Amino acid sequence: VCPSMKMTTLEDILEVLGFGIKEKEVNYQIAQKVKKKLEAYTDVEVILTREKDEELGLWERVNRAALAKADIFISLHCNASVTHKSKGASIYISTGESNRKNLQQLADHLLGEFESIGLENAGTIARVTELGSKRADGSFEDYYGVLRHSYNSGIPAILIEHCYMDYDTDRVFLESEEGLEKLAQA
Repeated sequence: VCPSMKMTTLEDILEVLGFGIKEKEVNYQIAQKVKKKLEAYTDVEVILTREKDEELGLWERVNRAALAKADIFISLHCNASVTHKSKGASIYISTGESNRKNLQQLADHLLGEFESIGLENAGTIARVTELGSKRADGSFEDYYGVLRHSYNSGIPAILIEHCYMDYDTDRVFLESEEGLEKLAQA
């Protein structure tokens, strides 16, 4: 599980506007809760790509998962929009053919779980690189580096955008322990 540590100008703007939410902090809190919930199952071990506030490149995150012989790479994020009108949970999956059907089924299941706690289903997305580069199998490279590097390392991967930090009904989940627990459970 990879708790994103993305720090962007948009996140800085959100803080200035009074939202006061740091994506890297809530992602880490959600990741710790997800780890605890999943490790309650027999024979499940969850490795976090970071155990503290540290900067890691995209390759390093995937390399840590590869060294741990991960069965799946799950990248956790929260979204934000320039208009502050977008809402809901979305999941990005690889554009590659390998594991696509299984990743789509997992994404559909997770989005159903997010809907059950009151988030809108913003859909499953396979976004291709803007450079138009292709893999050896002819499929387009992924836009998101962690999906691209995971695919190229042979690890199925999803990127979860839990909710929009700047939309009132979504942000509620990020502002309390109860809300974070619900996101982790979903």
